[in-house]
Amino acid sequence: MASRGTDFTPWLAENIDLLSEVLGLPLEVVEREAEIGSFRADLVCKVTDDGPQQLVIVENQLERTNHDHLGKIITYGAGREAATIVWIAREFTEEHRNAIEWLNRVTQDHINFFALEIELWRVGHSEPAPKLNVVCEPNDWRVIIQRPGRGKSTQNQQARLEFWTAFKEFLATSSKMRAGKPRSGNVMPFSIGKGGFELIATANTWNEETRRTESNIQVQLTLSRQNSNDDFARLLAQKTEIERRLGCALVWNNPSLETRLKRMYVRQVTDFSRPELWPAQHAWLNQHLTKFKEVFGPLVGEL
Repeated sequence: MASRGTDFTPWLAENIDLLSEVLGLPLEVVEREAEIGSFRADLVCKVTDDGPQQLVIVENQLERTNHDHLGKIITYGAGREAATIVWIAREFTEEHRNAIEWLNRVTQDHINFFALEIELWRVGHSEPAPKLNVVCEPNDWRVIIQRPGRGKSTQNQQARLEFWTAFKEFLATSSKMRAGKPRSGNVMPFSIGKGGFELIATANTWNEETRRTESNIQVQLTLSRQNSNDDFARLLAQKTEIERRLGCALVWNNPSLETRLKRMYVRQVTDFSRPELWPAQHAWLNQHLTKFKEVFGPLVGEL
């Protein structure tokens, strides 16, 4: 495996299947060192499935992340109108991880940002083997790419925008929880008072447990710090008491030791596109958001 940044891009282009496997997207390299104005993007790829053609920008940085490369990924993504932007680095600072998470929250639903850390594994005297670890990815990305007929429908986007708009109005009159600007995505985030942890309400059309299309709403606590494995383990050790205080059982989702993003959540199967059900759905979300913040807030503060 190449060791210098100038060598890594051609190596990755020749081994693009590695990145495809991590993202869950079939990729084909379109250009190396692609000109975008006066700049050059390391790789421009395209998704080769049966859906609409989408471009993927890949920017490599075999060092600790910096502001220069953060600006580059935004510039390159805009210059090619890419659907997916991938930033690969040796190590992500908390500030840049937070920036990627924020971009995934505030950009349009069809724009996705990934942060991947690269490391080398060696067994005995073998050649070093690369490993790409997911630091940040769009919320519920694994659900979206596994869903039959992958793609985000305009109808679902409009339904979610109306649902979140009504939920924000509900919170303004019925809760101490305060929401940001409603968007057409499947999440509405809330602060829990510490970086690397986030409280999220979701409205989904896919149930990852039953693996079928099934409208549902969730309240989640997400963990995404560099030491999220330790954070998850410490909370999981208190599972019985946490669930007793919440008054419900949780799904404790820890995809792998290499994946930073961990989730614990509660779900209700219900159709969020039906306005007549919104009062009960909004009350349910508010109830669990409030309890999550009450129970997890102090615990997160101690981590």
